[in-house]
Amino acid sequence: MQVEKLEDPAAAKRFYETRYEQGYMDVWGNDRRRRLRDVLADVELAAGSRVLDFGCGSGALTATLAELWPHVEVHGADISATAVANARERVPAASFHVLDANFVTEHEGEFDFVFSHHVLEHVYDLPAALADLVRLSKPTGRMLHALPCGNAGSLAQWLCLQRPDGIQNEQGNRFFFEESSHLRRLQSNELRDALLAQGCELSDASYGYHWLGVLRLMTEMTPPAWFAMVDPRPCHLRSLPMMLPFLLLLGFVAALRAPTQVLLRARRVWSQVFRFRTRRLSQASTMMVFALAVPSLLLLPISAPVEIALRLLDSREWRRRRKDPAASEMFLMFQRRAVPLPRAGSPVPELAARVEAATALPADAH
Repeated sequence: MQVEKLEDPAAAKRFYETRYEQGYMDVWGNDRRRRLRDVLADVELAAGSRVLDFGCGSGALTATLAELWPHVEVHGADISATAVANARERVPAASFHVLDANFVTEHEGEFDFVFSHHVLEHVYDLPAALADLVRLSKPTGRMLHALPCGNAGSLAQWLCLQRPDGIQNEQGNRFFFEESSHLRRLQSNELRDALLAQGCELSDASYGYHWLGVLRLMTEMTPPAWFAMVDPRPCHLRSLPMMLPFLLLLGFVAALRAPTQVLLRARRVWSQVFRFRTRRLSQASTMMVFALAVPSLLLLPISAPVEIALRLLDSREWRRRRKDPAASEMFLMFQRRAVPLPRAGSPVPELAARVEAATALPADAH
């Protein structure tokens, strides 16, 4: 997939304005919000603390932060004015800002906690973005960054290893199926070292979407999308005996889940059309979703048990393997320190050392 050229700030702004006008990332599932709550459960903030959702989009997870910490001052910032307008409508209790060249200077050192959710894979200049995030934090502030994970061992990474173009080294080690605005897929030790150099120490780490979680996400895609991920034609010849049965399994699970997924999609479209009047949705696709909702209701008694079982298995995997870095998503917590820290590559705390075993890709991944 062609990577978007977003090094020009004006081009990046136009790109994301168009996306948010079309309803980009309006809704995150309940499981996503629950996982964020799990990760933040032990984070205590004093009354009046200031929290920033950096790259907040339409405020879907800013709302979760405001619910989790009703006693703090929650802020959101995004490059898209459309997203900011939608976020203000969705979370009136929070303050929102358009992220421009002056934002970091005007708010330097203001925030006790800085959060980003699937932002760092999009920014063109990662070192500059990390430096800005540190500048926005108070001298002893904390940060949580959630983003795609390139560590070895997940189902997503296994799929990449089955084809020669699976991991795109020349494009930031992106996985072949990622959307065009993803510029990189970091391993956990890479982000750890990058922020260590900025004076921030890894203090906690959680990981999600190992195997069952990836299977659930894949079977929520449209058939062309998930087939592109398991298409056996580009695979190594030695991988075909594994990929063909996996393709059949994926198709079977996706077919069983389809009626429930159609109904869930209809609910999301309803929310986008009637709750947020600023959305521009394709009339044809909207009508198709609602037309499919009627027969899907008839198949719901067959589909719903499969949906419930897969979600329960995914939730169980999250609880049992949350500290296992062999995953395709990571939640890394950092503590900013006022004292100098060891340089990247020198001995690191025990927690940071735990990720090393899962971050080196096998030789045939390159």
